[in-house]
Amino acid sequence: MVLVMTTQWDPKSPWSDPRVRKAASLAIDRKTLADIHHPGTLPCGSIGLEGDPLLVEFPPDPYDPEQARKLLAEAGYPKGFHGGKFYPYDGPYRAYGEQIATYWKAVGISVDTIFLERPAWMAARYGGKFAGSTFLDATRGYVTIARRLDYLFSACCPGGNYPEIQAAWYQYKREFNPQVRKDLITRIQKMIRDKNMLIPLNQFCSPAALSLRVKGNPYKIQPILWIPAPFEDIELEN
Repeated sequence: MVLVMTTQWDPKSPWSDPRVRKAASLAIDRKTLADIHHPGTLPCGSIGLEGDPLLVEFPPDPYDPEQARKLLAEAGYPKGFHGGKFYPYDGPYRAYGEQIATYWKAVGISVDTIFLERPAWMAARYGGKFAGSTFLDATRGYVTIARRLDYLFSACCPGGNYPEIQAAWYQYKREFNPQVRKDLITRIQKMIRDKNMLIPLNQFCSPAALSLRVKGNPYKIQPILWIPAPFEDIELEN
C-alpha cells in the first residue's frame, strides 16, 4: 500500500514541503496497521517486492509522532493544517484509510476522508480525477519494480512528477544496456525516497481462508509473489 499526495507539485499547498510529507509518514504506526489489517505482514519502506533484483530496499519510517510535530513546526505549521481530500481504496481498505486519517489528526493534519465505491474509485484514478488530493493505492498487481514505477508514474500521479525523476524514467524506458538500466532505476528509487514523493506503508496481504496454520510465511515461500504460494508449495503445521 502506498500514499500519493498529488498536491505536492502545487507550491501553495502544505504538501509541497518535503518536511510535511516526511511528517505525515512518521505519524503513521505501520506495525499496528499491519497487525490489525494485514496480520502476518510487516511495514515496508520500498514500493517493490522483496526478491526483486532491481529493488532498492529502504527501512520503513518509524512511528514517531513527536518528530512529526517538530517537522510540521519547522515547515511553518505548528498548529497543523488541513490537508484537503483523502480517498482511501475501496472495500476492506476503508478502515485502513480511516486509521491513517486518525494518525494524521493526532499530529495536526486533518483531511476530508471520502469513500467511493470501487467502480467510482477506479474511474477517478484512471481518469486523473485525484489531482488536488491524497489517495491510498495498492501496487499489488505488478510484480517488478519497473512495472510498479510505470503504474505509479502513468496512472497514480495525476498531479505531476519531478522533472529529474521523469527524465530518468524516460531514459530508462529507452535504454537497452542492462547495467545502465539498473543504474537508472536505482537512482529513480533513491530520488523518490529522498523527496518523500510517496509514502510506502505495508506489504500487501490478500484474504486467505481459515484452516490449519501455514508453516512459515506463505507470501515468502516463493520470491516476488504478492499472493500466497501455490498450494503444492505450502506446508501446514501439525
